[in-house]
Amino acid sequence: MLGLGLGECFEYTAGSAAQTPPDLGAAVESTTATAVEYLPDGGSVTGPALQLTYRVHGTPTMSDYLKVEGSSLYLLKRQVSGAESVEYKPAVVLARIPLRNGDHLDQLGQDREFIGSTDTGDQPYELTFNVISGQVPTVEATFDGGFQLAYVEAPTHHRLDGWSFAPGVGPVALQGAMGGDLADGGAVSATYQLQAHRTLSASGVCSSGQ
Repeated sequence: MLGLGLGECFEYTAGSAAQTPPDLGAAVESTTATAVEYLPDGGSVTGPALQLTYRVHGTPTMSDYLKVEGSSLYLLKRQVSGAESVEYKPAVVLARIPLRNGDHLDQLGQDREFIGSTDTGDQPYELTFNVISGQVPTVEATFDGGFQLAYVEAPTHHRLDGWSFAPGVGPVALQGAMGGDLADGGAVSATYQLQAHRTLSASGVCSSGQ
């Protein structure tokens, strides 16, 4: 779904030219990671999740635990800076497939943050997304027929503000603040464009440029 298959690795730059190491990397490292999914009825189940890990200048900073169910991509948990994480109650929808221009979804629920040994408990949370069709640029080319997903959340964690997808490629641009702490609600969001689409090797290194 959306090009997020096991071993897919995407490298991004915050500028107009490719960088080494990339300003941001995103790789699907596992489809069998364990995560708790909170359900709309208040129950929960523990099962396999897709683990999408982000690296800033080569250093791991954040992992999203995702689940594909039916035509929706759900975010179950976001792990930041090792000891910090946030769980979504219930799991929130990041995208509905197929992507359609004008698709809009308001979601109300709760989130629960863990910052070191501090458990914030369940807090009100809202996530809205909007889908816009059009051209999506990368460092190498501009794709027609792409889609931009814009997110608005409250409270604002500023971790992922938007995604742009190109058909047959996957996420060709990201908007967000992938470093810092969960508590840093004022983190500056940057736009990252795709500079390379690669395959994750068995040793966890992006290789075999596509």
